[in-house]
Amino acid sequence: MINPKILNAVLMAATKETKDLVLKALVEHISNNYDYNDAKAGHVIEMLVDKTAVVTPEKVNLKWIETHPERLMYKIDKYNIKNIVVDSVDNIDCTVKVRFKYLEKINEDRGDVSYTDSSTDISFNNYPEILK
Repeated sequence: MINPKILNAVLMAATKETKDLVLKALVEHISNNYDYNDAKAGHVIEMLVDKTAVVTPEKVNLKWIETHPERLMYKIDKYNIKNIVVDSVDNIDCTVKVRFKYLEKINEDRGDVSYTDSSTDISFNNYPEILK
């Protein structure tokens, strides 16, 4: 990731015209890729006019994730899940990255098998209830 101090210095030095061009290029890039109903591009535009639209990890409803483990893994009924945490939020792809550990239920009584680290992304456009 680019150092935030460098990014801030560039933002201070950039003109309004160049910032506008970059934002237009960003929205065009999003639109040229998979963006059903322009949901991702719409979120970028929403963030430009309303700073509260920026999703942060604090705005994620961890209880919802815990009660909907089917969003973490395919065939969730075959696994034990623990240590669910919000890792990060991607406001361009409109996803919440969730880290967790899992163990196949057929191995839960074995002492030589441990939980495996994993992660997944959940779209807050497709599942808006993931947000508080």
